[in-house]
Amino acid sequence: MFFSFVVCSILCSLAPARGVPDDHSRTSYNIPITRHTNEISMRYLVQHDLARAIFLSDGYPKFGDSGVLPEVLAHGIESKRSQVVDIYNSAVIYVANVGVGDPPTEYSLIIDTGSSNTWLNATKPYVQTVTSIKTDQQVGVLYGSGWEYLDRVIPAPGFVINNQSIGVAQYSYGFDQVDGILGLGPVDLTIGALYPANKTEIPTVTDNLYSQGQIHNNLVGIGFKPYFSNLTILKFAGQLNYTPRTTRSPSKNYWGIDMSVNYGSTSLVIYGAGIVDTDAFGAYQNQTGAILDQDTGLLRITLEQYSCLQLMTFTSNGHTFELIPDAQIWPRKLNEAIGGSLEYIYLVVADLGQHTGSGMDFVIGYAFLERYYTVYDSSTGSVGFGMTPATYGVFNY
Repeated sequence: MFFSFVVCSILCSLAPARGVPDDHSRTSYNIPITRHTNEISMRYLVQHDLARAIFLSDGYPKFGDSGVLPEVLAHGIESKRSQVVDIYNSAVIYVANVGVGDPPTEYSLIIDTGSSNTWLNATKPYVQTVTSIKTDQQVGVLYGSGWEYLDRVIPAPGFVINNQSIGVAQYSYGFDQVDGILGLGPVDLTIGALYPANKTEIPTVTDNLYSQGQIHNNLVGIGFKPYFSNLTILKFAGQLNYTPRTTRSPSKNYWGIDMSVNYGSTSLVIYGAGIVDTDAFGAYQNQTGAILDQDTGLLRITLEQYSCLQLMTFTSNGHTFELIPDAQIWPRKLNEAIGGSLEYIYLVVADLGQHTGSGMDFVIGYAFLERYYTVYDSSTGSVGFGMTPATYGVFNY
């Protein structure tokens, strides 16, 4: 399922506990994250999200790929560069202020679970200090290339990572008003990013926190606050329910899972790997009676049709998660920001043109993640979801 959504604030927790929420909240290390919005980009919401999904589905060239030379990556991949601009100049991104070095310089880094490298020097220059060590490795990914450094990274006060691998960009593409990326994806995404050691995994931020004894489990949890809610920072209630990473490509390269998706009693995705495919999107549109709005690119319904919306259910590893009608719509107060009208209701399910069995049949985004606390567990290779006070809240209508 592919969603696009705006949230107001985020809590990122590097958490030593697994399962019981009381233990988790007492022992988590919390990193505040802020929402950055681009009013111009909000007018192209669907296009930006489609570019992001294609990027995840197609992957990107790295040093480890056959036939990709350092000098090619160093000057960018022209055929892909426009996708990068779409991805990292999106309507909404989420940023943490992270200290690097001793004394630390603060950088604004995009929180990204779709990449795993820590990346600097996109806008604010990287400042070398006594903790900075330049290695003999070049670093190259689609959004930039440069040199690898090892340095001290401070995601939050008193929370120190020593000798974290950092890609310091000599060339970078698609960044606007941010300094780089804090990648929270799986470690195997880093393979191929170095040269000449292009078969080497680069330990992620969470890997190093775990190996250096700062957290007791190698996992990160993220909680989102809905845009117009009056909720405080979200914590989950009840039990976290986990599902293993999928083995199907290309979703297996990320935090991909297998899920079935239903709208009411209508099946949209039958245990697919995780972008509503074309047939599923058509079924959803038919069941809701929505029409495609030419101004926004989103499905549009009337107030009367909204009263008939049914639950969407997502089932994975025997656990079912529900999206109420309010969670399926764009916040009405923001209709005009995306080029829409206040008299309509816009749905946040979009067509990505993928077919079932492609290995990426859905992408779960902020419409779902703002309703459920999400844990990415590197030690077990699984993703956990827990209910929050926002799961059944009404904020968007």
